[in-house]
Amino acid sequence: MQARSVLKPIAENRGFVNNDGVVIIPVRGKNRGIAVSHGFNPLYGFLSPYRMALSAIDETIRNLVCTGVNPEKIALLDNFCWGDVEDKNLLAALVEASMGCYEGSKGFGVPFISGKDSLNNYSLVDNEKISIPSTLLISGIGIVEDLSHIRSSDFKGEANPIFLIGETRKEMGGSLLYHIHGGNSGVVPSLHIDEAKKIYRKVYEAIKKDVVYSLHDLSEGGLGVAVAEMCIGGSIGAKLEISAMNIEPIYALFSESNSRILVEVKDEEEFIKIMEGVPIYKLGTTGGEKLRIHAEGKELVNISVEKLTSLFRKTIPEFMERR
Repeated sequence: MQARSVLKPIAENRGFVNNDGVVIIPVRGKNRGIAVSHGFNPLYGFLSPYRMALSAIDETIRNLVCTGVNPEKIALLDNFCWGDVEDKNLLAALVEASMGCYEGSKGFGVPFISGKDSLNNYSLVDNEKISIPSTLLISGIGIVEDLSHIRSSDFKGEANPIFLIGETRKEMGGSLLYHIHGGNSGVVPSLHIDEAKKIYRKVYEAIKKDVVYSLHDLSEGGLGVAVAEMCIGGSIGAKLEISAMNIEPIYALFSESNSRILVEVKDEEEFIKIMEGVPIYKLGTTGGEKLRIHAEGKELVNISVEKLTSLFRKTIPEFMERR
């Protein structure tokens, strides 16, 4: 790309930043960028292919908005990877996922401009067809109208307010937490498109008015993973009190409800003013060398950013050995 990358997907600044998307400058010398991101969660497909599709679309749009994209200037691409479509159940799942794509595109007013399908991915084992998991990857591209709008996901400083935008619901079906502990049931995250559209418009306004330092979407792993990644990226700790979310701690930390964004705020008064009409929760502040999370005075998490970073950098075999 001839050094046209402005925001990389993974970059080592103060910490190890896992950004929500990438931004490139397609025309050298111009103050506009193109962002690319994705939405993907095959675990949802085991329970609800329809909601898997809607969630992947929402995650893609959410990632792009967090990166600094105008939510009115986004286009999508789909990539279906499916098993034996002669199997009636798998064919029905494909229809459900396609309907989710239709409803999501229509609801957000965001077009699919291309895509790809890869069907009949299976192996024969003792003359039995073993299909791959039904999987949908949604990719998105969007316009960053001003390069000053670009935001990354790492915490930027000490004593900055941390807000959660969006509602957290009891939606753990297909979640990373359940998967780690051997579960595969529950309610797959729903999508409230009108609420999501309103949130993304207001987030973009907050970015344009320069009242936020950093943003990170909540997806796999929920709030617990998102705040840890922001701490790792900025090499800065945080202290959260999650009681304000008015939901049991297990859901507050690990629910994967859609359309939620964690924000490090620069101008709290102006941020609250912009966000009028959408659910926001002040959870705490940045700072220190540890991530500490409390609920009604009880400490749930107390871990150093150094430890988080060490775990994040480990290879999968190393991590599994420590479990």
